[in-house]
Amino acid sequence: MIESIKEIDVQILSVLIGIVGTLVVTGISIFVKDFILEILKENRLNKQSQLSTFKHYANPVIKSSESLCWRLKEILDQKGAVLLDSKSKNEFFRYKYISTLFRVCAVIGWLTAIKKEYAYIDPASKKSSAVIENAIFNFKKSLADGQHMELSILVELTRLWNINITSLSQTEKALLAVHVEKIAYSYIDKHKILSAKDLNGEEQENMLKEICVKICSYIECPKVDGTLFNETKESIISEMSRIEAWIYRDWQDAIGEVMLSSIVNGNRRFDVIDFGAFEDLYENDDKWIMRVERLVADLDVSIEEKYDARINQLKSIYTSGVELITAFKSVNKQTGTIRDESMNQLKEFKKNIIAT
Repeated sequence: MIESIKEIDVQILSVLIGIVGTLVVTGISIFVKDFILEILKENRLNKQSQLSTFKHYANPVIKSSESLCWRLKEILDQKGAVLLDSKSKNEFFRYKYISTLFRVCAVIGWLTAIKKEYAYIDPASKKSSAVIENAIFNFKKSLADGQHMELSILVELTRLWNINITSLSQTEKALLAVHVEKIAYSYIDKHKILSAKDLNGEEQENMLKEICVKICSYIECPKVDGTLFNETKESIISEMSRIEAWIYRDWQDAIGEVMLSSIVNGNRRFDVIDFGAFEDLYENDDKWIMRVERLVADLDVSIEEKYDARINQLKSIYTSGVELITAFKSVNKQTGTIRDESMNQLKEFKKNIIAT
């Protein structure tokens, strides 16, 4: 009797184990099917969507970047006078001037379109995507980043005043440079002028004295000799009157919005307005277009670069533009938007710019 009961217990246990095993296997199958596989599918779709977005915009980005780079190459390489007079009566020069603005804004527009379509997609750690994201970041940075100018001015001021700042760390130098910039801006803002050179003689001297005191107290060095101060005043005012025209990232977003029109039932959701529509915006003094105009208005690329930061800025925009073309070609290798000969020439000029 006892043996019969044990036999029944074993059978029941076997059945229970079988049931539990079946439930476990079924549960795992459901988990894999409904959860794991869905995550993998979603990740795959995200990667495809990410690359698909880049591919849909590859041709227009390449084409507009090439157009901009060729114009910048013409200006930088030939020292073109096209930007010397923003109010030129010469119809051809007027066209070249406005079309230069259009080419800068067009690239900003295409990158804004990508940002708008790309916003809902989770970033994928795919090499081709990272290359494009870096290229876009560098182009935006070339338009917006002027922090190095503050430090450059500080270095030149201390050189002219024979002040040794080698003991300062890079962070300390950057902080001191910001202090100097704030003092200069307070005078410029107070008198509603564009640069330090527009101050009268007395205000220039007051500003420089305040800056000198700030620098000397910051690094605890002796006061600058009065004779040296007077001898270097004109040179220092020139240093502090460098022309800058940075297009900040939030401005870029606003400019991009102005440049976009919507597409219905297309592979892309956005297009960039044509030259005619852009010219209308320019002629009506659209405030965002006017902020881009500061980049090229009355620009003389033949002068010494340190007195007009826009010259090096155009070089940086050019090199990052070539980088954009290269990056977008990497995700759409079949594109025939740019000829190899053109690409090679643009790359060669980029090498020349970096070497100088």
